[in-house]
Amino acid sequence: MIYETTLEHMAEIAKAMLLNDNINAILINKMDSMHTSLLNAEIGVYVDQDHVLRAKHLITKNQL
Repeated sequence: MIYETTLEHMAEIAKAMLLNDNINAILINKMDSMHTSLLNAEIGVYVDQDHVLRAKHLITKNQL
């Protein structure tokens, strides 16, 4: 996991940015959608281990 947020649109932006830079990324919502009304769901952005450093650099560089 290289990025985590409670805002789905921010996770989607991070994923799109990584995909645009040829880094495969997936989103994993850590909470069941039934519980999102009670608690903020955490969404993690995951990349292959070989791309972690580059992906973290892009996230930081783009201030996400």
